Amino acid sequence: MMDVLISTARLYFRQFREGDEQKLFDLNSDEEVVKFTGNASMKDLAEAHDVLVNIILPQYSMGFGRWAVYRKEDDAFLGWCGLKKVDDHNIDLGYRFFRKYWGKGYASEAAITALEYGFNKLNIDKVVAHAMVENKNSIKILDKFLQRTKIIKEENKDVQCFEMTREMFLEKLRVES
Repeated sequence: MMDVLISTARLYFRQFREGDEQKLFDLNSDEEVVKFTGNASMKDLAEAHDVLVNIILPQYSMGFGRWAVYRKEDDAFLGWCGLKKVDDHNIDLGYRFFRKYWGKGYASEAAITALEYGFNKLNIDKVVAHAMVENKNSIKILDKFLQRTKIIKEENKDVQCFEMTREMFLEKLRVES
């Protein structure tokens, strides 16, 4: 467990680094994993390197990022979760996990942890998220934490938009305690 950024009861998060291309390639070359992402599966390690160097790593200098998520019990790489700065007004919550880890609560645990990190450590005001309407499992996860706002069209697909403000987050904490 080196370079741990965030830790939960079952998981730990670290920044991706050069050399993690194989992990990204393996995750993103599964058609079922990328089915609802709007991305095609990765073609090769060169594409994984390009995504890593040009999309993932630059976010870290701003405090944001898609972080590699590992299971504590065996250091298994599960996938990624984190916050991505889309523009000056939108910080996007996203996650992607290998199929064999679906349905075990890891995405929910990672998502709430990323939200807590964003509101408590990064002092952001609002987080958004998007999921294709067909992606029932992701919708179920996002419904636990965020509020539905609208449905938009992206590449001829209906996409459910979500958001959570700092005030909503603090209220949720008050209600749960």
